[in-house]
Amino acid sequence: MRETATIAIELRHLRYFLAVVDELHFSRAAERLRMAQPPLSRAIRKLESELGVQLLRRTSRAVVPTEAGLVFAERARETLTTFEAAVSATRQTAGTATTVRVGCSPTQPMDELGHFVEAFRKRFPDLEPQVRDFLIADQLRLLRLGELELGLFADVGELPGIETEPVFAGEQMAAFLSADHPLAARDVLCPADVRNETLLVISESVLTREFRDRYLHLIERGGYHFGRTRDAGGASPRELMLPVAANLGIAVHRASLGDTSGAHGVVVRRPLYPPLRLPDTVLAWSTDAPEELSCIIAAARDAARDMRRQDPTATDLDGRHLVRLVESA
Repeated sequence: MRETATIAIELRHLRYFLAVVDELHFSRAAERLRMAQPPLSRAIRKLESELGVQLLRRTSRAVVPTEAGLVFAERARETLTTFEAAVSATRQTAGTATTVRVGCSPTQPMDELGHFVEAFRKRFPDLEPQVRDFLIADQLRLLRLGELELGLFADVGELPGIETEPVFAGEQMAAFLSADHPLAARDVLCPADVRNETLLVISESVLTREFRDRYLHLIERGGYHFGRTRDAGGASPRELMLPVAANLGIAVHRASLGDTSGAHGVVVRRPLYPPLRLPDTVLAWSTDAPEELSCIIAAARDAARDMRRQDPTATDLDGRHLVRLVESA
């Protein structure tokens, strides 16, 4: 049996692997990493060889993590988080820190995130926002531990030890189904279509109970009463597409997930009518943040308020979004 001490794995291998897991596609992962695809593929094969297990299942249409791959992805994220926290703490101790650590939902649209970062930089040009993807539960934990200065995630209501400021209106949601699902033939789904279907929901340990409850209430309040719910598990929202592709149920998530999940060809996106929106995205910070961060938090809060004022979708709930989704489905 291979001993752990002899395994030659570098941090870059973890980053490469997580990029492939997030994108479910080698070409998109390589583009995200700003590298060519062949060396990325070789690095993943080397990682699998060093571990002695298959981490990814490659098909003609998609790349999906194996059960072992899902476990390794979760541990790899924890390892990178711990390492980067150690680096940040060391730099702060040495007085060389020039960054502010910002957590962000993995599915936050890039254009929104870019606008916020730009608005923040205008107020603090010498401070570089260091943005990392974290799930809501992880952001809350890191904010409370002081290992993140700011967070961006869907509003879950009042949270102990956390203050928030609305930034962006919640994105319109869509239904995601296996390409083989009978409802995939429809252009738009309505409440009557899903009343006997299974709703796939990311596990409470990933979402936090508060957001999961709010999410389910939002769907039911919109008139969508599914026959049953099923825990989709997974370590990230993108992994919600895996049981969808296996035809285990229907997922209802932000519409843009169809463009970033990497599940094209095996999963289809269908608009909902009447439309549903996710809760607003909020900026968050710890109520116990050090006094020296007060100016940074104030600047970020001002940037968030500017984003909110400039967001054209804040009150846009008419049919224009539905038309655009139908055209792009």
